[in-house]
Amino acid sequence: MRAHIWVPLLALAALVILLYAGMQDMDRALPSPMVGKTAPNLPAPEDASDASALAGTEGKPRLVNFWASWCQPCLAEHPELMALAERGVTIIGVNYKDESSAAARWLERHGNPFTVVLRDPEGSFAIDWGVYGVPETYLIGADGTVLHKKVGPVDDDYLRDELLPRLATLSGSPS
Repeated sequence: MRAHIWVPLLALAALVILLYAGMQDMDRALPSPMVGKTAPNLPAPEDASDASALAGTEGKPRLVNFWASWCQPCLAEHPELMALAERGVTIIGVNYKDESSAAARWLERHGNPFTVVLRDPEGSFAIDWGVYGVPETYLIGADGTVLHKKVGPVDDDYLRDELLPRLATLSGSPS
């Protein structure tokens, strides 16, 4: 009779522990098939100055960051992106499923760490990149190869432990 009570409770406890353990390190649970391959196309720049800025990123390491003004984790990572830009890291921003006026106001309010801001209003380019949701950041080598993908916001730990060491190994990149 007592086994009727304990067996379901123990099974439930085991399930909760397994689910909790499975939710740890979500970045590693979402590998990118793009790593090691040539980066997909980016959205076309909207004006000539953006086209020139984008062309200037070719042939050097760069980050591609998918973001949106409505994205709270994007706001959380924004100071880290600003710090990277101050260090001279080239960051291409891809504004994902957002209104251009909202994105412009957001960048005016919080600062613009991006060398160029491209728009992906329908999310079609994000699909090509394998974006699960914003924010997502890709490290692209000078040869255009995707070297690393970060799902979720860039934070201090990620900068210190992952991104800055990777940038330091690339020639001409700030550490």
